[in-house]
Amino acid sequence: MADTASDLIVRGRDLDDPSGFYRAYQRRLHAGFCFVYDDPRLGDADSLATLLTRIREMEAPLEWLGLIAGDADWRIRAAAAGNGGLSTSMLPVLALDKVAAVRRAAAAHPWAPPALLRGLATDPEESVRGQVAMHLATPPAVLLTLVHHAVGRNEIYPYLAAIAEHPRAPLASLILLALVPFRDGWLVARRPDLAQEAAERIMEYGPDRCRADLARNATLGPSALHRLASDSSPLVRIAVARNPRAWQETLSA
Repeated sequence: MADTASDLIVRGRDLDDPSGFYRAYQRRLHAGFCFVYDDPRLGDADSLATLLTRIREMEAPLEWLGLIAGDADWRIRAAAAGNGGLSTSMLPVLALDKVAAVRRAAAAHPWAPPALLRGLATDPEESVRGQVAMHLATPPAVLLTLVHHAVGRNEIYPYLAAIAEHPRAPLASLILLALVPFRDGWLVARRPDLAQEAAERIMEYGPDRCRADLARNATLGPSALHRLASDSSPLVRIAVARNPRAWQETLSA
């Protein structure tokens, strides 16, 4: 909102010309400033949504982004945390922010170090843990810990779907997701890189839907499909019949 210290006000459109902005506002960055937005006299170009988008996407010096990351408004801090140009040295501070949305944004930073993600994996807020589960740099052991946390609480967290498809998910976490009757086990069964051990466990102990989705997996071998063709569930047998990799003798059977 507008501030009485007009010489310290920064409008969202001021960020459109980085080179001119840095020269004109260098003093304000150190003296303290306040963003002005959602003032009816300014129009849509200076709405909060537009300002946050600019902050998340703009290419700016580390010093400038670091100052924005300390803004009093948590929404602006979160936007700065999501900017890939923000120095990773700022992330530990943002990871301890009192507002969960800021901590979640720190977990979404593209260069977030594994150690930071490991710490945020124990955050009390599900949204923060979910962002950790989606980050490509999250260590496999952390993904397994998140799965164990959900199983121990008997909770179906949305982030389990992200782990089921995560390229770094360890085999133990995939087997656990597939065998425990969670709604996201089918995502494991459809993975194109599904390990043979996981497929074997699903065929032996997986729920009906999980076995059916395994039978739909276009990368599953013909011999495994032949085995699934004698499954007790009609859903599984139908899925085998529709898989283009099934042997002719399997279809005849």
